[in-house]
Amino acid sequence: MTIQEYYDNYYRTKKFPKQLPNSVKSDKTVKEFYDNCIFKNQCSKSDVLAWHDMFLEYLNLPDAIYWIRYYESGSIINGRWTNRRACYTEFKDGFSYVFVSNYDAQEIFNMVYQGVAPDAREFLNLMKKFQYPLHYNKGRSCEESDLCSYPNIGKVQGGVLTENHWYLAHINAIKSGYRRINGCVQVLSKQEVNRIFPRGIISDWKIDPVDGIIKRKLNYCLSQEEKDLVKAHFLRFVDPLNYFVVPGVNYEINNIYGHKKKSIGEFADVISYVAYQFESYYDKRAFADFRDNALVASPHSINIANIANKVINISCSNTKQKTRKGSSNNSPTVKVIPPRPAKAKTIIGKTPSSGNVVKVGEIAKNDLRIVLASSSKVTNKDISDLQDKSISKALFGINFPVLDVAPADKKRYYAKPVTIKGKDYFLCSQWYDRHRQALEDWINTHK
Repeated sequence: MTIQEYYDNYYRTKKFPKQLPNSVKSDKTVKEFYDNCIFKNQCSKSDVLAWHDMFLEYLNLPDAIYWIRYYESGSIINGRWTNRRACYTEFKDGFSYVFVSNYDAQEIFNMVYQGVAPDAREFLNLMKKFQYPLHYNKGRSCEESDLCSYPNIGKVQGGVLTENHWYLAHINAIKSGYRRINGCVQVLSKQEVNRIFPRGIISDWKIDPVDGIIKRKLNYCLSQEEKDLVKAHFLRFVDPLNYFVVPGVNYEINNIYGHKKKSIGEFADVISYVAYQFESYYDKRAFADFRDNALVASPHSINIANIANKVINISCSNTKQKTRKGSSNNSPTVKVIPPRPAKAKTIIGKTPSSGNVVKVGEIAKNDLRIVLASSSKVTNKDISDLQDKSISKALFGINFPVLDVAPADKKRYYAKPVTIKGKDYFLCSQWYDRHRQALEDWINTHK
């Protein structure tokens, strides 16, 4: 089956390939969840590697059009939405990309799962002819009404996995740090995003008199390093080596995130375990090629046994299990009592007596300080990394070095220094709830 045949069939049948089990299934540990859910729902080895190789070939095509996942969501300004799904951009030298939705990565997964034969030239021809069926919300937002360059597919806001209550989780996040020419791993700065992926305004997109397609043409060129970042972003988004499926947030319950509207597929230990198992199952050469082209840092050594036995107590069902905080749900829900969590020695972020959530700043000020000062797992490299602003940003999302011997801006650091391996360091105090999970994961890994 070709890509075109897949979409022709999709239009006719609207069939989805994956279904959740009809009964509740529970797994205690990360390993059990991987074995019983993630791996069982993964695509075949030969199909994954075929699509991986196809995308590597696509990266080398001089006229490739890349997919960029920015501005999938937006806000209303002057009565118009600022989304940019299915909007095409071309630079002065012809280098080009189109903004897309996560649903489009779901479609790739669906094609891999169904054994669609990948062909770089067919993929490119559909993109160049503006016939590739990208998702967008028809008639609801400005990009759907005025700016889209590609046709709509399927149900509005419907993805082949989302429709059947699954979530597509990426191993290497498309907006996390990229390995740069100097060897450092850095997230894109705001200035870089504004230059490489500018949102623009509606009037930037105009009908091309030659082919009648709505396009935005920018009057400058990207450097080779910037183009490599675009390609890396694209490969992280579409390569099936880089994602896996887990039940959607409303169709599972676990003792890691509780009521939070966050997928278990975003949990660092689950991601680390999947990455480790995938590399063993698929192909180390393929993963090396992926890391090189996706500008991913070399993997850190991990204690796979500890991660495998991490207790997550997850229950999955094809019936909505609860309404999570921050979500709206008008449908009937089935109340499911989660499995009793295993007794833990310490619960980071909670007081032992009341269970009340502790502020993330208190976790840094107390738990992180203790681990840094006393844990044998904190290495000299860890200390060096935490003094590097870009690495601190990549690890935690924080905008300052976690450790500083003599901070220029002392108000950003706690007054009392922490002594690590006989030397005093000041500990950054600029922690917010968005940093919580990464901070807790780092502490748990090093304590």
